[in-house]
Amino acid sequence: RRADAPQVEFHRILAADGWPLALHRHLPKRIDPERVPVILCHGVGLNHRFWDTDPHAAEADVGFADHLAEQGW
Repeated sequence: RRADAPQVEFHRILAADGWPLALHRHLPKRIDPERVPVILCHGVGLNHRFWDTDPHAAEADVGFADHLAEQGW
């Protein structure tokens, strides 16, 4: 992750059926109460890295989740 990338919170929860779920919350620098949350849900066979920057990519690269956070979402 870039040094200036948005902060990410990580949460683990259990669904009602006992299935474990992971939540990665990319926090904008300033929270705008007028904006609604955006939920990114990857497809089967993928994980959160589908939306995040490849840790081996160039520093200028920004994942979609970080891009949304940088725009205040």
